Amino acid sequence: IDHYKMFLQPSNALNNSLTMSGAKDKFDFLFSVSNNQQNSNFINNGAFSRSNLTSKLGFELAKGLKLRSITQLVYTKNTINDATGRSIIYSVFNSRPFADYEFKDKDGNYPVYFGDAVGVNGANPNFVNHYTQTLTNTIDVNQSLNLNYEVNKFLSLDAKYGINHQTSSTTLTYLNQ
Repeated sequence: IDHYKMFLQPSNALNNSLTMSGAKDKFDFLFSVSNNQQNSNFINNGAFSRSNLTSKLGFELAKGLKLRSITQLVYTKNTINDATGRSIIYSVFNSRPFADYEFKDKDGNYPVYFGDAVGVNGANPNFVNHYTQTLTNTIDVNQSLNLNYEVNKFLSLDAKYGINHQTSSTTLTYLNQ
């Protein structure tokens, strides 16, 4: 039995982006939205998506004095089950080729372990994907400010401030077995 064919698939990625920028007199701007979506290389193992919203605003407050603000909002949704991939790939690498991980008992359930004949580390990856689910939601807010003053062509003063705030929640669901 080809365990690689049984558990691995091509991973598709979709990237979208839209950006607007411009400038007038003593003001410049950039607004951008983007999204990335990708499914797991492991069959029935979830997906990952990230959406970004970015704004950059620049102002010349006085001659030689410029203020720039960059703000980013990032939302990430991750449903990849067992994000390390260890239980899936570790089992695939450590199982003998005759292990039939597609086997289900009379109730339609995947067994977790077939015994040492399959390999002592050969737990059934289908069991993990059938009985567990993972959902991680993450929100990042990044803000930076830059105040620059060019005294003359030899001397420039630069003050920068930045903050990154992140909120993340993970829900692990284990179904009755």
